[in-house]
Amino acid sequence: MGEEITMRTNLFQPPFAAAIEKHLTETDGLLIVIVNKQLIITDHNRAFSNMIQRDVDLSGKKILDLLSPESKDGNPFAVPLTENFRRLNFVSSDKSTFSLDCTIDPIDDRFLIIGSHHILTNEQIVERMTVMSNELINMTRELHKKNRDLEEAQSQIKVLNGILPICMYCKEIRNDQGYWSQLEKYISQNSEAKFSHGICPKCMKEHFPKIENNKHVGDG
Repeated sequence: MGEEITMRTNLFQPPFAAAIEKHLTETDGLLIVIVNKQLIITDHNRAFSNMIQRDVDLSGKKILDLLSPESKDGNPFAVPLTENFRRLNFVSSDKSTFSLDCTIDPIDDRFLIIGSHHILTNEQIVERMTVMSNELINMTRELHKKNRDLEEAQSQIKVLNGILPICMYCKEIRNDQGYWSQLEKYISQNSEAKFSHGICPKCMKEHFPKIENNKHVGDG
């Protein structure tokens, strides 16, 4: 027992202290944050900034502003601390949430927070995979539905293109099978256009001269 205490005491003495400090500062395994009594971050290691916003100094920010709403409830830094160990959910700059198992130690007028990544149990992993699988299935169904709607819409669109052989006298059109058909029939069969029949002034005069003459008499 005494030997273990001596080892721990010597662990943070030269020549090991500098190496340990460097490791804790640069490691991605442990997230270390120091906040003052106003809960403003005064220092942190690289791992913490990489999780929140890569290569950004977070000193001066309020620690509570980086926590998810459920982790703010009850103020985990209220003095006296009811418990030193807490699981805190942090929100990164891209709005994703990650959980840390944290120890919170009040030292003088500051708090030392040391966090490690929360390790999921097998049951939690299965639960999350099930949720992700269900979400993927729903997304796939929605994609198939949109593809069917698109195919249906495309099937209803008919476009006339290319060179259409048309008789210079009767104006009938020759189809791909070599048969001739009326212009309006051909267009109706090969597009979404519909025809309504009327008569232009020129044809009215040519084919119904009496009606046209009576019209002029009435106007006079």
